[in-house]
Amino acid sequence: MKQVRCSILSGILFGLLFGLFNAFYVDINAAFIAGPISGIMFGVAFYLICNARICRQQAQEEIKEKGKSIHSGSVGHIQDNEVVSGKLYLLKSRLVFQTHRPNVQHHKVSIDIKQIKEVRFFNTHGEIPNGLGIYMTDEKTERFIVSERRIWKSEIERLLETKE
Repeated sequence: MKQVRCSILSGILFGLLFGLFNAFYVDINAAFIAGPISGIMFGVAFYLICNARICRQQAQEEIKEKGKSIHSGSVGHIQDNEVVSGKLYLLKSRLVFQTHRPNVQHHKVSIDIKQIKEVRFFNTHGEIPNGLGIYMTDEKTERFIVSERRIWKSEIERLLETKE
């Protein structure tokens, strides 16, 4: 449901911006036609890309090998000040991030639950409350942009308590 809402909102925003661009630089009549059409096309394309069957199948096949997932979701992994999209899986013994195949940058992060020292929230761009920082015992930090970060944090901390 969130992907549908996100696709609709992004299509509306794109359509409005494209319509305004056409109104100022082309023609107001063209803006009334091109804005809504481009917004619908962008929203549909965004939905299809976000829910690509290939991405889901690839991630599910690899996770089946590792065991049952406790929690999973689409996230962005912040690496060298760049955000790479993929899926984050919380398993009984590991936290696993996998990039989607369409990404130019491919990488995988696997963190043993026993190596996690602390889980903290952070705000991306200083004000957007969607960051989740994983601080490990070897002083490394992995940062993710997630939705429902409270759920992620509570599930990870619950696993940490059971491992102690």
